[in-house]
Amino acid sequence: MIRPERSVESFSRGAELTSAITAMWEHNAAMCGMSAEINATINARIDAIMEEFDLTLQEWHYWCKQLTDH
Repeated sequence: MIRPERSVESFSRGAELTSAITAMWEHNAAMCGMSAEINATINARIDAIMEEFDLTLQEWHYWCKQLTDH
């Protein structure tokens, strides 16, 4: 479930969050093939963003889907 205050229509930090996700994706793509521990690095980045923006896992997936659908 997505909390109403974390929806695209309501989240006051939505633009900041989308920028953070996009930057993370760009950094992840640049790392491709560089490290045997790439998955751990990506997961740590996701965890940091989720914590910074107070997101649940469902909300994380919701926001990522919003970005990939547009």
